[in-house]
Amino acid sequence: MYKSIDIDTLKKNPSFRWWLTRDNFFTEDECNEVRKYIDNNAKPKIGSYSIIDEQPMMEDEICKLNIADIEEQKYLDKIWSLIEIANTSVYKYNISGIYKNKLMGHRYDEEDWYTPHSDFHPIDPFTVVKLTVVTFLSNEGEEYQGGEFKFFDGTHIESRKGRVLIFPSFYGHEVKPITNGHRYSLVTWAVGDTFV
Repeated sequence: MYKSIDIDTLKKNPSFRWWLTRDNFFTEDECNEVRKYIDNNAKPKIGSYSIIDEQPMMEDEICKLNIADIEEQKYLDKIWSLIEIANTSVYKYNISGIYKNKLMGHRYDEEDWYTPHSDFHPIDPFTVVKLTVVTFLSNEGEEYQGGEFKFFDGTHIESRKGRVLIFPSFYGHEVKPITNGHRYSLVTWAVGDTFV
């Protein structure tokens, strides 16, 4: 039988925010170094979600972009420091590291996109992602057109070279199709035991 609760006795998080940004998190030189690495190492990805119980999660493709794995320690350290500060001060999740101990460099070329999605979903191992971190490596409207980063509520986060964005991985988002130029970003997730 259900028992009534006193909501005022539950642990709350008054510092919670749907998203945080910090401009100039990466320097111009760091942005250019990562962009060069992406250009030299990225491989095309045109994909759909994995198979669960022998049934595809989605029939249509969910993305078209170029991805390069980045395991350079100085960038892992920099992103991890940001994650720890944001998590301690705002999110307060149980996190233990960075997804697969790497970062992913993304380059979107003309007509590339990423359909609306959430990074936290039932495909293994994405039930352990807690925070999504996106570092923008190019300037929207200057180096490319289109490619807007939007949350499901319509909030548009402008891509500014060096700006970092962090948000809960269950917050839905998308990248609109690129109409001209190249859009670069560095993406990873903070992980920990699944939400319980």
